[in-house]
Amino acid sequence: MVALKRVGRLRIAEEAAGSTTFGAELSGSIASFRDLRYISAEAQLDTSVLEDAAVVQRGFQRRLAIIGPRAWTMNVTLDLVGTGVPLETGTADPAYTDTALGLLLKIVLGYEVSFPGSAEASGAASTATAVTVTTGHGVARWLPGMAMGIVYNGRLHAREVDLRTGDVLTPKVGFPASPTDQTIVYNSHTYAPATDPNTSAQFLLETSERDACYWLLGGQCTSMSIDLTLGQLPRVTFTFTGPDWKQDDEVGTPVGSSAIGVATFTDGDPVPYVNNEVIFTTGSEPYTYAGSVVDPSALSLTFNWAFQPHPSPSGLNGVLRHRLIPPDNGSIVTMSMTLPIDGANMKTLQAARDARTIYALFIQVGNIAGKTVLISVPALQITNVQQADAAPSLHGFTVEGMSLEDQDIAYSSDLTGAHFRFHRL
Repeated sequence: MVALKRVGRLRIAEEAAGSTTFGAELSGSIASFRDLRYISAEAQLDTSVLEDAAVVQRGFQRRLAIIGPRAWTMNVTLDLVGTGVPLETGTADPAYTDTALGLLLKIVLGYEVSFPGSAEASGAASTATAVTVTTGHGVARWLPGMAMGIVYNGRLHAREVDLRTGDVLTPKVGFPASPTDQTIVYNSHTYAPATDPNTSAQFLLETSERDACYWLLGGQCTSMSIDLTLGQLPRVTFTFTGPDWKQDDEVGTPVGSSAIGVATFTDGDPVPYVNNEVIFTTGSEPYTYAGSVVDPSALSLTFNWAFQPHPSPSGLNGVLRHRLIPPDNGSIVTMSMTLPIDGANMKTLQAARDARTIYALFIQVGNIAGKTVLISVPALQITNVQQADAAPSLHGFTVEGMSLEDQDIAYSSDLTGAHFRFHRL
């Protein structure tokens, strides 16, 4: 049959750390795979062909080439979505394997943590910059560097946690107002870059033509980018590469004997990039909410995040595993943001560049519990400030910056020192 391009299915599973599990096909554990809600998945399946250079006996004689190792690359674009399940007080203790995007982010970034939420403690007199949660929940359910969310006027406001003192949580940026008595305090699924992520991804890429189903083994990310076009659905694009692939008939438990199944999505629905919030600020934490919100007409983040194969003759097609290679200048995130001149002070940011003042950037996508993502770049050095159009006929300027380790939370782990974090609330 002729396969329609818009009909397909992409599933992901995590390969455990270790040489015996790297690239080992998991077809017998198909229940552990999660369906990705993807926009496109373009895979290139390569098999090297090596020339047999042995001497021949006639001038035009040619020996058959030798078939060499396999490898693959795939660009996959997905909606940037929440989990669909808010982390409230009574929510079951979640796991990153519960959702497909959560599984992917943990494999790529390496660090993940999540706990149930809580509530503002009755009679605690919490403030916009110091929220007291139910007794025992502060220490048990939050770490500095995670996030919390509180609803004001019908909209969820997500904040990264700067400090936890017993059951008192201090946000990096103050909330718009003090939380009301016993209001829900939502928790987050938090993902951050680890120093040495050591698991890998396995994909099952299916089409309605059942002879064209492929298992992509030993995958890891070589590039990542986010599209934050105003009014559109935010999307994240990954490029993966791996050292081996198999056609469905080559695995132990193939899926091609039956028709393509309907995907079971475990993530929340996508939300447009509108009615959101961007905070770009400096000073002493907790930052004051008033004056911290900016109005960018364009915003882009570039992630200098790449893995390289660790070559070895004992590895899978010459690859032992993937190793994360830090960027040469140590800066994982590069930011570019265009602002209107009347909405932010170009002169102030020029002075901040010259003084090497550290700024923090928080991008909230969505405003409903279970459908919100908070992207944090907690420390940025401004590197360039230039005039640019904020919109047709509107004066503006573009500010560029490069990330640093978090400067406000004492370094104790990959989470606390992270250059960036994803929070799904």
